[in-house]
Amino acid sequence: MKPILSIIVPVYNAEQYIQSCVDSIMSSSLYDFELICVNDGSTDNTGKLLLEYEEKDQRIIVINQENLGVSSARNTGLEASQGKYIAFVDSDDVVDENCFLSTVECAEHNKADLVICGYSEIDSSGAIRKQVHPQQEIIFGREFFNSRVPTWARGFVWGRIYRRGLIDGSRFTDTINVMEDNLFNIQIFSLNPNSTIAFIDDNLYHRLNRDGSLSTSLDAASWDDCAAIFINSLLCLSDKYPFQKKQLLIEAFKKGLRLRWHVQYGSSLRRNRADEVLNRVYKKLMLEGKLSAKEYVEYSILFFIPHVYHAYLIHRDQSILEADRRRRRNKVIKD
Repeated sequence: MKPILSIIVPVYNAEQYIQSCVDSIMSSSLYDFELICVNDGSTDNTGKLLLEYEEKDQRIIVINQENLGVSSARNTGLEASQGKYIAFVDSDDVVDENCFLSTVECAEHNKADLVICGYSEIDSSGAIRKQVHPQQEIIFGREFFNSRVPTWARGFVWGRIYRRGLIDGSRFTDTINVMEDNLFNIQIFSLNPNSTIAFIDDNLYHRLNRDGSLSTSLDAASWDDCAAIFINSLLCLSDKYPFQKKQLLIEAFKKGLRLRWHVQYGSSLRRNRADEVLNRVYKKLMLEGKLSAKEYVEYSILFFIPHVYHAYLIHRDQSILEADRRRRRNKVIKD
């Protein structure tokens, strides 16, 4: 009999964290699940620890593969999964015992295709640095692109469950090392604009922020390349799904603005490349986006006056100011 939930955990050299992660999942108040741990070529004792877990509980499935990256590991897990719903958990995170029961019950009760819960951020000392409680509501997939949907909700795959039919044949791209979660979600809701998304305000997922993770250690040039690939992927999707063209072009434009801001203290080569990407997106948005007069003016201002976009970023996140100071101090470092 197939489980109601498949939990996929990509694992690479996670000896220090994997026991806490797996223990929290196995303590779930929902019993009917399978836990698929994809060991992505770990060179420490991670593989041994996973096999010990597999021997203790038949719900745990360990798949070993060579080191191909988190996207490939998640895709491997998807191929092996059998559950009605799919959840992704990072190997250094933990979940509340009611995380999966609450999200599955919400999905079943509301016939939701995606259920997103609140989360907390924990530092390496175990202290809670941030708690996020989304507004409890139900929206359609086409509203997923709206600015009122939090950036984290659009940009990640943890802290939620997906109905299998929503994912269908969609898979993670392995051409980028960051933003692949965001692209995965965008692909899904470009295909399923009439799907249903439910938010619950319970804080059920606990995310560890640690130094040295891929998202914090990626060098500047690599981030530029990933952003450019991400934007090009959105432009391709906008041509493939014309009913979502406007929203996809706006998403690409916003990422282009972010790229330009990101390289403002970089070399002239990086700035020129970012300008080329943003110019291409802006022209396509103006020509094909079917913007209202208000949107035309708003996006033109953001394009032609970078300081306005900078002020917008600061308004949304005061930590941008400190990020600016650090990048100005590091301006002399070669890219």
